[in-house]
Amino acid sequence: MPNRIKKPSKQALINYFNGNSLADEHKAIEVYLAMEADTAYVEQCLKDAMANTDADILPLSSEQQEQTWQKFDTLLSHQTAKLQPKHSRNWMAYAAAITVFMLSATFAFYFKQPPSLLQSAVVYQRIEAGYGKIDRITLPDSSRLSLFPGTVIDIPSDFNATNRKVFLTGRAYFEVAHNKQKPFYVITSKVTTRVLGTSFEVNAAKGASTASVLLRTGRVCVRSKKFKQLAILHPGQKVTFQEVTGNYTMERVQPDRLLNWIDGELAFDQTSFAQICKELEKWYNITISVQSKPLLNKKITADFKGQSLPQVLDILSATAGFKYKTGKNSIHIY
Repeated sequence: MPNRIKKPSKQALINYFNGNSLADEHKAIEVYLAMEADTAYVEQCLKDAMANTDADILPLSSEQQEQTWQKFDTLLSHQTAKLQPKHSRNWMAYAAAITVFMLSATFAFYFKQPPSLLQSAVVYQRIEAGYGKIDRITLPDSSRLSLFPGTVIDIPSDFNATNRKVFLTGRAYFEVAHNKQKPFYVITSKVTTRVLGTSFEVNAAKGASTASVLLRTGRVCVRSKKFKQLAILHPGQKVTFQEVTGNYTMERVQPDRLLNWIDGELAFDQTSFAQICKELEKWYNITISVQSKPLLNKKITADFKGQSLPQVLDILSATAGFKYKTGKNSIHIY
């Protein structure tokens, strides 16, 4: 390291990550970070800064939020889709991490509060898709949504004023009308997805340990609830966040196949039998109980189009090796 570049103190770096660095320190710190010197030291300071953030801080104004997002977009506009690594040796990775940290204070509030508490003057319209049917709605901005059975979405009365936010519990497919001046946010208890105009699916069921986002067209930014991972998705990519461990996976998928539920078809790709049962309960409006715990973890790949519930169960029983009996609005698998 050249002698003229002094290693910043730990507190100086923490102040920088918090956005509180002194003017004469700010540029020197940026130069130091760009040199990629002592990355372990820098990353530890970043972690310390994150750990000391008050998660209950009041949100920034809508204008401030959007300015931060714009900085984020500029920062990553030429990056390939990727997840933020734990030990990156690239300055852009640090910059992305810094930006995510700056956003955390803003969005922690939204994750911790139910929609009804965010703004006392805002009224929320709740739409619940009943079991056994797909609901389709068109928002005031002309964006179109398909709601998987059992899904709940809350739409604020100020939707499309300065930005477009909806709150989701469950699984939904979005075809977002393009509007560069008004970003579209899908906020769940686990992840937030931001887009300008694209088509994608968010799956964040109540009580589930994972949340996933699958992109069909365009590009989206996805951030986990704890602000420690983020993903920039391109078409045909799917990211899944594990809420308990904080781990994530990125994979290539066939979006048209996995999104066939919009047209009344169901497709499972190495899906646990437990998850399949949950989706069948909503799809057919029934209750399913499974006696065998090992069976719940079994991975199954299957496609169903227009089959009745007995036909689906017969196919699954032949594939997974189980028997079942039916009751009134219930299925017992053993």
